[in-house]
Amino acid sequence: MTLIEMKNISKYFPPNITALEKVDFTAEPGEIHCLLGENGAGKTTLMNILYGLYKADKGTVKFEGNHVEINSPRDAIDLKIGMVHQHFRLVKRHTVAENIALGLRCDNSLFPLPEVKARIKQVSERYGLNVDPDAYIWELSVGEQQRVEIIKVLCRDIKVLILDEPTSILTPQETETLFNALQLMKQEGIAIIFITHKLDEVMKFSDTVTVLRKGRNVDTVQTKTVDKKSLAKLMVGRDVLFRVEKSEACPAEPVLEINALQAFDDSGLLAIDRLSLSVCGGEILGVAGVSGNGQRELVEIITGLRKKTGGEVKINSIDISGLTPGQIDEIGVAHIPEDRIHRGSVPDMRALDNLMLRDYKQYSKGLLLDTETMRSQSIEMIKEYNIDLSLIHI
Repeated sequence: MTLIEMKNISKYFPPNITALEKVDFTAEPGEIHCLLGENGAGKTTLMNILYGLYKADKGTVKFEGNHVEINSPRDAIDLKIGMVHQHFRLVKRHTVAENIALGLRCDNSLFPLPEVKARIKQVSERYGLNVDPDAYIWELSVGEQQRVEIIKVLCRDIKVLILDEPTSILTPQETETLFNALQLMKQEGIAIIFITHKLDEVMKFSDTVTVLRKGRNVDTVQTKTVDKKSLAKLMVGRDVLFRVEKSEACPAEPVLEINALQAFDDSGLLAIDRLSLSVCGGEILGVAGVSGNGQRELVEIITGLRKKTGGEVKINSIDISGLTPGQIDEIGVAHIPEDRIHRGSVPDMRALDNLMLRDYKQYSKGLLLDTETMRSQSIEMIKEYNIDLSLIHI
């Protein structure tokens, strides 16, 4: 029996945005079903409807052959549907166990933590998703926080697991661990829906692919019957060139010099121990490693967000010790954080304000801002970087 059947789903947002138009989607037990499409294709909106965060303007949903009304996440949870959002819903000041206890029905409602910790241990060992139940969320890497979200869902004995862009913040090793866990869930008959636009993962891990483009169904295919090239064409509506033309590197003088760097993480443990490296102009340096091995701390020291405890960091031969993030920014250091929602942008502000956050000083007129110039500059940036105007407010 088909577990989920969504038929003719349409969703509109004011003023004139069509997020979904007559979309069909099905999921079977024991299947890994990929929702594939570009940003803004409607993938997350469709799953938010299935999870009760949005209400469809048109269309029907069947669960195990029966018509259902999913008006809230509670309705979805009662149907044993779980969702791990791209942007996590965790209370950072609470521990792992306390977060998982929230909303979880326990036999001992007054003192649930012992029971919750036992469930965490059981789920962690079962699926290889190791996490410390007594750790505070703010102490964990983004990859570890995702494990907490997955464990939180699995503690409810789900039939459907929805993962929204699950590997966007994971290293290759963490991605492999995640999909090993998904294979175990698949063997237990759980229907897994994962939203992505990474074609390698689709080909390697999924059984079925549904492609959305601009809020409409393009096709649903068995993964074994297609290749990356055909899927890319379904996604964007044209042929895609996968070969990257890469010229020979011609490094100039060192721009970033790090010598014997030491630093602690948020837990007070040594995260960086006598690290030395240099990066020259015209050179791309890759830093590899499983999340939680000092990468975040390294970036935060270079950008002035964390204090080092030893060693030196120079940018263009300038020692940045004691400089503020703003002063380091003025030297010419840019930073795109791993968590683009909580640290890379301000979701409640307009696109205009987010685009101008780094350069607000040049648009200041005493106590006021030159909003007209800011607006025209924002529009130019939106055109240059091909930002979808239908999805934002400037």
